[in-house]
Amino acid sequence: AVADCSACLPPTVPDEREVSVTCKLAAPVCPHLDFTINVPPSTRISEIARRICANHGGSIRDPIICIGRFHPADERPYSSTLEDCGVVGGATSLYYDFVAQGGAVLA
Repeated sequence: AVADCSACLPPTVPDEREVSVTCKLAAPVCPHLDFTINVPPSTRISEIARRICANHGGSIRDPIICIGRFHPADERPYSSTLEDCGVVGGATSLYYDFVAQGGAVLA
């Protein structure tokens, strides 16, 4: 039998740090689609991707995400956190792009 080691683990402490992340569509530049979220640096890129998709009313999925600038070589994996990407506080810009989905209504 495997011993339950949950009592051996330190208690989880909420991350009270905050980052102001402005999410911007990389191309075409559409300032009316920009939005800012305040999240802890422990936030995963996957959570930010989920919020980007929600901001588009669910009409996009799997956005490509870069921090600071948009370049395919700088694409961030969804499993990374902002902190993994070097963002631990203050404000940052996150750029995203996506491939249009079949059947999506583009306004």
